[in-house]
Amino acid sequence: MPPKKYLVDPDATPRASRSRRSARNTQSLPPLSLDLPPSRENRAKIGASQSKKAESIVYKALLLKLPGVPEMQSFADSGSSTHSRAPGKDELKLERSEQLDKVVPCPDIMYKLVRKLQESLKARHQPARNDPFMFLLTVDSRCAHLPGSICSEHDTEDWVHSAILRPAIAIVQYLLNSDTVRKDFPNISSVGGSAPIPDSVMFKFSRDVDNAVLTIEFKTHRALGGDWLETITELLASANYSDLPGAAAKFHWPEYNDTNFDKATNVLLQVWGQMRKWTVKYAILSSYEFTYFLFKPELQSDTLYITEGFGPDNEELLPSTVSFLALALGIYSSEDLGTPEPTTRHWKHVSIANFESTGLNPRTYPPSAGER
Repeated sequence: MPPKKYLVDPDATPRASRSRRSARNTQSLPPLSLDLPPSRENRAKIGASQSKKAESIVYKALLLKLPGVPEMQSFADSGSSTHSRAPGKDELKLERSEQLDKVVPCPDIMYKLVRKLQESLKARHQPARNDPFMFLLTVDSRCAHLPGSICSEHDTEDWVHSAILRPAIAIVQYLLNSDTVRKDFPNISSVGGSAPIPDSVMFKFSRDVDNAVLTIEFKTHRALGGDWLETITELLASANYSDLPGAAAKFHWPEYNDTNFDKATNVLLQVWGQMRKWTVKYAILSSYEFTYFLFKPELQSDTLYITEGFGPDNEELLPSTVSFLALALGIYSSEDLGTPEPTTRHWKHVSIANFESTGLNPRTYPPSAGER
């Protein structure tokens, strides 16, 4: 008999009250096998369906609905920033080989990695009922203290840490070792130093620069709205309609004296600079309203891959975050991500020499099927 499916209420609204969310989330979790009587028949059933149980308890918990996007206060009321910090001249003064040159939009790149995560969770022993790991997967347990509206980047950081990153790290540790309380727990920490400074860095174990594996940048919904959202949505849409895998968009690196950039250019320059400074291949960019995953194929590469923006109502958000952190920590390999080789052969059909703006060149976006 196939295992019973426990589905999240599809009619529940993202802004449901805390009590309603609590009831919904509790009902969504299947009972642990420890609740079954220790009869011979039940022991046989447990042994025969151990992997299914593990997937039900852990993976299905990841699919629970997150709280919807909180109220966004108006700029006049909150004073929240609508812009990202422009890079300084020293940040732009990079050797040509270190500059961002190609941006590859990959809307569906996380699919293969998430399937890999499913298989990994099937192979794990299910956690005990009192394991703190299970507490971290309960939506209300980690989100009860969050502000009801986002007024600043710090509020965004609280939401992303509590709703997305903490449960994701708990599952990563669960994949590494069933003992989820260890001194070498992968951790996320704020950092200082000279610009460009990411909001957080993920360390493999101890907080040492050599253990850095991923940078994280938090933005208000306004800083990742407007020009950014319009530009990135157009870029990702072009990849969806293209039949050229790995088609890269040209990124024009600004001149040393350039100071005025649009949002998309500002954000990409900032994230790229952070990744280079910390010598990491992976980055997360999130406003909670949208979360993007970014990847450099090699530390010395001039290419940046970017995924679609995952919203909190997307059931793949948490599984994608877990699998991406696992990738950064070396649990999975870059081959598991399945990124296509970047190609620029469609650039020869357009003129890029006289493009006067910095940042992404729309003429070089992935071509639609039949345009080449």
